[in-house]
Amino acid sequence: YGWVVRELPLAEAGRSVSIALHAGAHPGFNTLILRIPGDEYFIALCHNSGHTDLNVLQTGLLNILYGLPAEVEQPVSLVLAGCESLEGMKRVMAEFRKNPSRFRIRRDAVNGLGFKRLRENREAEGLALLEFNSQQFPRSHWVYESLGEAYLKIGDIKQAVKFLKKTLGLEPD
Repeated sequence: YGWVVRELPLAEAGRSVSIALHAGAHPGFNTLILRIPGDEYFIALCHNSGHTDLNVLQTGLLNILYGLPAEVEQPVSLVLAGCESLEGMKRVMAEFRKNPSRFRIRRDAVNGLGFKRLRENREAEGLALLEFNSQQFPRSHWVYESLGEAYLKIGDIKQAVKFLKKTLGLEPD
């Protein structure tokens, strides 16, 4: 039923907890439900934005529950969401490339932000985000499908076909 049951490492080396997790997202909202049956903890996170990285909040809350420092890497999607210009976004992307350990990146969070910018008629920013995402996840057919869809949305058929062919190359089925 979509539940992930696994061991989740904590910030403390060598320590983990058994969890049951379900997460989901759609343009405009995302959710994360986490159960830790052994310690009787339950975390439910709901957000009305498709690009917020709830995993970062989850990590911070788990660290607090287990007496660990709540500090976690900064989600690059949130930093990019705060940029008001393409130039600002390019600076953040360059900083990410230079120092990726400073940030946390989630493919779906960056993708969601890219499509949000496209819906806001900020095509250059949306495309830059989706291209950045494809550079970070070059083996993911999904990012190229999204990029092809974005180019189709703005009417650039040649680029749309290029990226959709790349999608099929990575995932022929």
